[in-house]
Amino acid sequence: MIEEVAIVREVHCGHAVVETQVKTTCGQCAAKNNCGTSSIAKAFSNKSTFFSVETNAALKTGDVIKVGIPENDLVSAAFYVYIAPILSLFSGVALIAFLLPSLSEWFQLLFGVLCAGLTLKWLQKRYGDTNAGDQFTPVFLKKISNGDTFSINHLN
Repeated sequence: MIEEVAIVREVHCGHAVVETQVKTTCGQCAAKNNCGTSSIAKAFSNKSTFFSVETNAALKTGDVIKVGIPENDLVSAAFYVYIAPILSLFSGVALIAFLLPSLSEWFQLLFGVLCAGLTLKWLQKRYGDTNAGDQFTPVFLKKISNGDTFSINHLN
């Protein structure tokens, strides 16, 4: 289980809207002052993300909780987002090159990109639905503390 600390921002019956801090490890090494990647990471750090977690625990706004997502679900999501479109791109190019070898390479590439786009659209339709995507939703694990004076900046 991959765990993350979050702060409760809203509580509704059976659900809590929580805030987590987007973290990056880039910029922690000795070369951080001379690294372009570190500079890019700084532009995207210190951002918050909000999402809903299902829970029956007695929570209130400001509470600090721990949420988690199973590793298998994270690996599956990474496969769907990164590997499946690339595989469909290569498969589309190979298929069109086999079926129509005289076709220009640009059209073969265009067909591969179309296949990758259709794969992403299909995945979005299949897993983007709120009910179908539930396997990728973080779950409430435990309440850490009452966070009356706790802010998201304390998470780092």
